[in-house]
Amino acid sequence: MATYKYIKTDENGNELKRVRDWHLIIRDAEIRYQNFAGTGNSMNREGDRNFKVLIDDEELANQLSEDGWYISIKKNSDPAVYQLKVHVSYRYTPPHIVKYKNGKGIEVTEDTVHRLDNLTITRADLDITPAYNKKTPGNEGLTAYLSDGRFTIQPRYLEQYYTDDVPTEEDDVPFDE
Repeated sequence: MATYKYIKTDENGNELKRVRDWHLIIRDAEIRYQNFAGTGNSMNREGDRNFKVLIDDEELANQLSEDGWYISIKKNSDPAVYQLKVHVSYRYTPPHIVKYKNGKGIEVTEDTVHRLDNLTITRADLDITPAYNKKTPGNEGLTAYLSDGRFTIQPRYLEQYYTDDVPTEEDDVPFDE
């Protein structure tokens, strides 16, 4: 079950004046509809990287909605399932993303983030920050952006039998010529 921490105040309890300083921390988040590649389809514009995170705390979902975050309610669900679309953007401040497999972390870059789409994520710890959406008239509010993401990946079945470190494309592997 996910745990949440919604930060809108500083260490002295004073409200943070700039929305971009707010943080929504979700430990052990349940994510769905991941599109780290930014593949265009009927639900997504080409190039828009994002995923949805489930908010199973109704009180928090209502608070986020009151504060202007885009919280959607999954249709035909009882009890209600709240979702927050989280954008993964490298345009201004890139997110810090690390994937963990077999206890080892590998930093994910803009060039490799698409690989998360084809992996089974068993745990996601997220730091999400908002930004004002002023581009779409009539749809103003806060858009959620991934600031920091830690994703634990389910190893493939045969990996349990091998303990050797096999380099990947992400590793800088020197070759003698």
